[in-house]
Amino acid sequence: MSIGLGLIKKMITDKRSFAELEEQSITANNFEGEERDVYEFVVDHFSNYGELPEIKTVERETKVTLQKYADEPFGYWIDQIQTRNASTLILKAVGVMKDEVREGHLIEARQAARDLVLHLDAANPTDRVHTLTDVSNQVVKLHDKRRMSTTIGGVPFGFEYLDRISDGAQGADTVAFAGRPGVGKSYILLRCALSAWMQGEIPLVHTSEMTPVQCVRRILGMYSGVTATLIRLGRLSNFGRSKLINDIRDIGGVSDRPFYILQGSLTSTIEDLALRVQELRPTVLYADGAYLLRTKSKTAARWERVTETAEILKMVARQFNIPALATYQFNRRGPGDLGNIGYSDAIGQLASIVCAIDDEEKEKDRHSTFWSARAYKLLTLLKGREGERGVIRVLYDMHRMLVEQESVVSGYLIGTEGANSWDPLGE
Repeated sequence: MSIGLGLIKKMITDKRSFAELEEQSITANNFEGEERDVYEFVVDHFSNYGELPEIKTVERETKVTLQKYADEPFGYWIDQIQTRNASTLILKAVGVMKDEVREGHLIEARQAARDLVLHLDAANPTDRVHTLTDVSNQVVKLHDKRRMSTTIGGVPFGFEYLDRISDGAQGADTVAFAGRPGVGKSYILLRCALSAWMQGEIPLVHTSEMTPVQCVRRILGMYSGVTATLIRLGRLSNFGRSKLINDIRDIGGVSDRPFYILQGSLTSTIEDLALRVQELRPTVLYADGAYLLRTKSKTAARWERVTETAEILKMVARQFNIPALATYQFNRRGPGDLGNIGYSDAIGQLASIVCAIDDEEKEKDRHSTFWSARAYKLLTLLKGREGERGVIRVLYDMHRMLVEQESVVSGYLIGTEGANSWDPLGE
């Protein structure tokens, strides 16, 4: 089996970029024989036409067959290439060291061993040393690319302030929404998932606290503007029912953009969820009640389990380069501090973005689950990627099924130029 050809096939079918290979220290030098010929053809095709070639085009032009290679995940082929590269370096260095030792050149043998370690470190993207100049140039390239774009760079949250200040949820991000029980965390998460789907993303919602019917009822309500409670009670008007049916048909017609709902249980593990992500290939993951997820370990204490699931969720986001948004609970001390997130400090530490959800009226009984038809919540950005902060007022209108930003209470929106490029709001 040719590892390099398997990687090239997966790169083409998944529409991956050469930048992703470069980030993993994979260049033309990592391909051998006909692999390198195929790789150079793909590079030339992309340079000339701005797009990756079709598999059939590659096979016709290079006379090399790619179809026979298994459709393994992109990360699998990356690992195989890196393993082969490391093995080649080690075997070559061992041969040199043997020759030097045989000749009695111990100093040269030790130098070959040192060189081997340096080469292995250089091939490992996690340990690679970067220069300030090289990374600075990359920063400017990314800036210029974003400057030319008319849309946000990541997956939208559906709340204008969060979208503008964060540029959306990015690949490898984990985002935590935390709040006390009954405050509306699930509605926020489903609102985010629906907004992402409507902008062309493929969401996977994992729920441990609701059935798929409950989830979809709320999603349809928000999509159609039809009260979820009336759907549940069977009391829609003829007009409301017709609108709901038509909207369901519209949703079903988007065959290239599924919206996945995954039913969890109290025995669901984070490893099971990772397998589902690998199978379904969503572009964004939503875990409602992530603190309820378990691990394969049967004896871990609850804080250990929550810590491990937060770590694995971060690994899943990195491995598949997708954002992972999850809901958690605050302990009895309530919102206001990352340290108040229940069960584990790792949640706030690992997350790129942390938002707190709280009732606007502080005197309200926090343990009450009563909702009026129209209520307001405060969504506080406790942690941003670059230290951003802010508070927005979110309207929950259960008649019209609106969960949307009404106003910015405090915070900053980013300007375009000048020293004072942060414009204060609500202060």
